[in-house]
Amino acid sequence: YYNINTTNISPKALFLPTKNTDALFRGQSERGLSFGNPLEDEDILTEEELITPEIYNSKLANYAKSQKLALVDLYSLYKKILSGEYRSADGLLIDPNYETGNFFSVDGLTPTAIGQAVIANEIIKVLNAQYGSLIPLINLTEMSKTLSNR
Repeated sequence: YYNINTTNISPKALFLPTKNTDALFRGQSERGLSFGNPLEDEDILTEEELITPEIYNSKLANYAKSQKLALVDLYSLYKKILSGEYRSADGLLIDPNYETGNFFSVDGLTPTAIGQAVIANEIIKVLNAQYGSLIPLINLTEMSKTLSNR
């Protein structure tokens, strides 16, 4: 729990757009102004959470689990892709090189059609696992062949 008038919030912390922070900054709430009426953890990204996304992701995962929600960990997905360790379910190696690879477009940021399909497949995997659905994955090898024939 956090109070903005005490030292437990770093100047580098970020307030998230929650009901609590919205009301606080509109002057419609005293929440966060005293020890007995703190902001909640979900109202603030601490400096530590900003430096180490794993901590924030862990909190998101715990929250999703407690609420029985599906959660796609894009941070871990991107780490695998950027390290060159990601292979699709059908065996296609996903290359992060934006000039010659198949995940990022030439701007080095936006996923290509293959990159978007990789993300879609990760979402499908999580939905299938969480809710017992049977959504088929996109065949990236076939998609790659189709795109290269254009």
